[in-house]
Amino acid sequence: MARIACVAKQYNECDVNGTLISNCAFQHWSYINGHKADQVGFTGRGKPLKNWINPGAGMLKAFHQSDYFDVLNSYDAVYFSTAGIRPSKRRDPDFMDFERLKVPFIVGIHDENDYAAYERHLRAMAEHSKFRGFVVNGVEAIDLIPIAAPKFYWFPCTLPVYCLRDCTKWQESTHGLLYAGRVITWRLLPILAELTKADSFMQEVQWEVYIRGIAPGIGGNALNKKLDAMEPRWTKTDGPFNIFNASETKAMYGARRFFWDVGRTNLGKTYYRRLNLVAVEAIGQGCIPIVSPEFAPEWTHEFSILFDHRNWNLDDTVRKLKFINDQYDIRRARMREILLNSPWSFEAVKGQFVKILDALFK
Repeated sequence: MARIACVAKQYNECDVNGTLISNCAFQHWSYINGHKADQVGFTGRGKPLKNWINPGAGMLKAFHQSDYFDVLNSYDAVYFSTAGIRPSKRRDPDFMDFERLKVPFIVGIHDENDYAAYERHLRAMAEHSKFRGFVVNGVEAIDLIPIAAPKFYWFPCTLPVYCLRDCTKWQESTHGLLYAGRVITWRLLPILAELTKADSFMQEVQWEVYIRGIAPGIGGNALNKKLDAMEPRWTKTDGPFNIFNASETKAMYGARRFFWDVGRTNLGKTYYRRLNLVAVEAIGQGCIPIVSPEFAPEWTHEFSILFDHRNWNLDDTVRKLKFINDQYDIRRARMREILLNSPWSFEAVKGQFVKILDALFK
């Protein structure tokens, strides 16, 4: 049994983001595969900050920043969930230290923006003698990232408990539309707010729209004010949801019929096709996603509602929702069939993770 340090830069309980979730997920998948893993953070006092996540007794360990390399080198391997963080557009990225590592390590690349921000640092990491590979969450990224280094596909980077299995039971009675995660500009919630003003739309989502999440930073607060000014007909709950409370979170996803995962895309830009991590959790519980066709992998298009944010209208959106509602049991059964044979099923993700472990320890 190996000991693995799972390292992120952000452990704030309000940061329901991909780097934190993938760090937690790496820990859980390590346990499933017979290894011991800790989420490892560093602070000036060597203690967790007051607003840090609470993933469970003993699962998150904090150490003095001055002991960084001594701590990491005491493990058998290290997983960096990201190469760094970007606190703001006005500040340079804060990179992960790795130079004095004496144990094997791998690094996650969360999306195309992560690669663009950390490219120089990622190349330096790949040249380290203990580097074992990049972990990417889009198959296209394997070929699109122009670094000659091992790359491993691992998606969804989500907790095993949310991945679909043959034995997973979905709720039969579902209603409403959910958005969960962080309230951020590029998720295009103003469009959703506009849609809620139409009775025809609200009828197809059973007159219930739920927004669950926090708005990060100054920009997020500005977005919140804009959304409030639009007077949408939705129920909005501030504050994060606890991804470690599996029964509560699965119930939140499973009770809803649709999940909003529409994101802004730029013409001519190539994306590592994926869904938002919480959207993958939601569809694992039977929640049908509303997605941007440029983001969502093509194999998900059969069961998704495709929404083009540049060329949408109310009538077309309502028509697509009604089509699902009129054939709901049939369409959701087909989604389940596709997911169980997809790269996002429990067994498929477990197989992806085994390849990562093999790279670390062989």
